[in-house]
Amino acid sequence: MAAHTTTSSQPANDSETLTSLGGRFELGFFSLLGNPMNRHLGIWYINIPSKVLWTATRNSPLTDLYGKLAIGTNGNLVLLNRNASSIWSSNVSTTPKTRVTQLLDSGNLVLKENTSSAGTYVWQSFDNPFDTLLLSMKISWNINTGSERHLTSRKSIDDPSTSDFSYKIDMKGLPQLVVVMGASAIKYQTRP
Repeated sequence: MAAHTTTSSQPANDSETLTSLGGRFELGFFSLLGNPMNRHLGIWYINIPSKVLWTATRNSPLTDLYGKLAIGTNGNLVLLNRNASSIWSSNVSTTPKTRVTQLLDSGNLVLKENTSSAGTYVWQSFDNPFDTLLLSMKISWNINTGSERHLTSRKSIDDPSTSDFSYKIDMKGLPQLVVVMGASAIKYQTRP
């Protein structure tokens, strides 16, 4: 089944996908050649399904075909395993209301109030980037909260788990974009 949204009464199972309204992106469950027993939830271009652009299960894949993407009773977007235990959550700490999940034509997976206007999101995948920068996505660092959005490499083409390299903003001195290995070893930097 290809749908554009999920609701609390209509979760997405392993065999189902969400498609962006314009038909450019798809969200669903997939396995990689290197470890076909692991199942991941991710977003890819419809015409290039082998290029995963974002995954929720980067470091904690499912191990069977019984995954379910749902909106939990607390209003969070959750990924449930066979035992209905949450293995991933959007971790939004707001009062639950009637929410929907939608895959936008930008490739952004959003959780929003069912009545909210476009652009008002409770949670969005663009705030939790993978290893690919899409249009409208931002690399950022919030001075007030210390939170940052950065890209992190994967271990290999067949293993999306977190690897050693990050592309981020370095706030020491003048802000600059850097490629960092590990916690702080700058391997490449831009100069203003």
